[in-house]
Amino acid sequence: MKKEFYELVIEGPYILIKGFITGLLIGSKKMGTVIYNKEKDIKRESLSELLKEWIGISEHLTHVIISSDIYEMVTRGIETSFDDINMKIISSKKIRKVRFRFKYEAFAEKYGIELKNFFKDLPSGVSLLPDYNPVEEIHKEAKGVEIYAPEHDYKISAEGSVEGPLLEIIGLYEQAKEKVLIELKEITLHFEE
Repeated sequence: MKKEFYELVIEGPYILIKGFITGLLIGSKKMGTVIYNKEKDIKRESLSELLKEWIGISEHLTHVIISSDIYEMVTRGIETSFDDINMKIISSKKIRKVRFRFKYEAFAEKYGIELKNFFKDLPSGVSLLPDYNPVEEIHKEAKGVEIYAPEHDYKISAEGSVEGPLLEIIGLYEQAKEKVLIELKEITLHFEE
């Protein structure tokens, strides 16, 4: 069975919320997945949230993803502790799928092969969206010393998106971050209606 996740937006300082949830899990001896959006390059604010925080109108908002097996315990713990620690759940949304955009460019065929293979051998449940279309150019007449050449004998460029289950996308994103030729956008969450 596919593991389900929820994103909670909680009003309160990040460090307080992280400590509270960690203590709740340790005290209950329950295991579950907890991911803080700011630690994993997951898009966490709308423009209005950012503006409010910059000019000091709103309290700090912490975005946290939790697995369904600890959802009730965490939400109940926060709701029943409001008077003591002044944390409040602003929203709770079930995550349907997760996505990130990327682009890359390389000027050596060995790197082109490596990049194409990276996006071909995807984890189970992860798929490339139709916007991915790598373009390779080969100019045999430009072969030779290319460091300052106006044209390279090989060039590959691509941009696209991958989408799939939360944990698999986060794992792929972490692997892609290690490849210097891949430029990444933040991970975005898509919610059930």
